[in-house]
This record gives sequence, structure tokens and C-alpha cells, in this order.
Amino acid sequence: MTDPAYPPGPVIIAAGRHRKQMPMPATTPPTPMPQAGRDARCAALFASALQPSQAPDVAAVAAAITAATQRLGPRGCTERVAQEFGDHPHAAARRMRWARRLAA
Repeated sequence: MTDPAYPPGPVIIAAGRHRKQMPMPATTPPTPMPQAGRDARCAALFASALQPSQAPDVAAVAAAITAATQRLGPRGCTERVAQEFGDHPHAAARRMRWARRLAA
């Protein structure tokens, strides 16, 4: 007897000498890909010297992202984000919201 929620082809799971066929549900949602590029730009903008009070334009945002990435590297930008969230979580949350809006 077949369940309509499963596709016609079974998935074969092999463990040692034993093989077991298990159907995969057709309703399994696809896993979204991480937005690594956007996240890296957000971290770089967060770690930059640019301030929300400066009301930066697109060119200033791009220059700040490039400068922070060159100065700190992607990992250094991420480390700066983590440090600020540890030291000043409320201020860091406001800055990250600002960075996410501008780096999108």
C-alpha cells in the first residue's frame, strides 16, 4: 500500500550489510541557501567607522564596506560584531538593524 505523501521512488539507506528502503516525503521543504554575501557586507558595515548620523549615500556605504573588509578581513569583521554584541548588546542590535537595511 502506498501513501500519497511519498514519491514513487524509495530512498535506500545502507548501514553495514543491511539495506533498508525508506520513502522520502514529498512535502519536505527545500532548505534555503545561506546569504553569505549579504551577511559579510552587513558585518563589514557594522565594523566600519561609518555612523548612522552621517546619513551615508550608496557610494559611502560601499566604500565603508570595502575599507572595513580590507582592514579587518571577513573574519575580523565578524569578530568585531561578536565583541560588540557581548559588550553593548542594545547598541549593537540598533547598529546591526541599520547595517542590514543599508547593506541589503
